[in-house]
Amino acid sequence: MERAPRRADTRILSGPTMGWLIAVGLIMGAVVLPITAWAADAFGADVARTMGISTFALLGAAFAIETRDERRSILSDGYLADRTLLLTAGATALITVLAAEIGILERIISTVPLTVEQWAVCFAGASVMIVAYEIRKRLWVPPLAPAKEG
Repeated sequence: MERAPRRADTRILSGPTMGWLIAVGLIMGAVVLPITAWAADAFGADVARTMGISTFALLGAAFAIETRDERRSILSDGYLADRTLLLTAGATALITVLAAEIGILERIISTVPLTVEQWAVCFAGASVMIVAYEIRKRLWVPPLAPAKEG
């Protein structure tokens, strides 16, 4: 450990970081709630519940991938080289789909299988997190300064 522990009165999260985490929560709500409302009108409560839960879980996987590096774009070289992160995010997506499709959660929270089109809506909704993070990285987070030689 090269640096001393932080002082007890030092904030764990900076103001900008806390603001961004609040924005992430609002983004998640702004994605999940309209999808759930649309699905309730179009397909009924069980499909809406399943789509809402699935979209929320997929948003969490997208959030995990994007928070790997607060400054580098997901499209940059080597960003997706973290095998453990990719396996975990992929497993999250797979378990989310399987939970609905094979009825693991059916008795507990009344989920139902979804159509390919309904899954496409869930995955598209989750992609909003990636877009939001990439915009933030591009516009508001300064890149790291190059390391000085010497």
